Amino acid sequence: MRKLIIFIFILNIFGCGPAVSYKIMPNYQNKIPKSIAVLPVRGEKAESDARYIFRVMTHEKLSQLNYNLLPLEAIDDKLTKANINRKEFLEKPPAEMAKLLGVDAVV
Repeated sequence: MRKLIIFIFILNIFGCGPAVSYKIMPNYQNKIPKSIAVLPVRGEKAESDARYIFRVMTHEKLSQLNYNLLPLEAIDDKLTKANINRKEFLEKPPAEMAKLLGVDAVV
């Protein structure tokens, strides 16, 4: 019993690490995206309902967090007008997609 108490005591002392130090960069507020586009979700054709629901729910959650979101229909229209299909937009860098859609960030 005594060994168990000593073991728990030692584990308690060495199991706790120091607090992690952090600092926020000076221009942090300027880095937060002001507008976001939620891109279509990749997946199998049989999973189309799940992909659609996931995209809509992601859009709604970001909206609840007060982000300025591009409407889903506007995103789809811009992708269609630019002749970008689902496979192609996955190959493009996020910054390029954001610029094409006129937003700060893409999800």
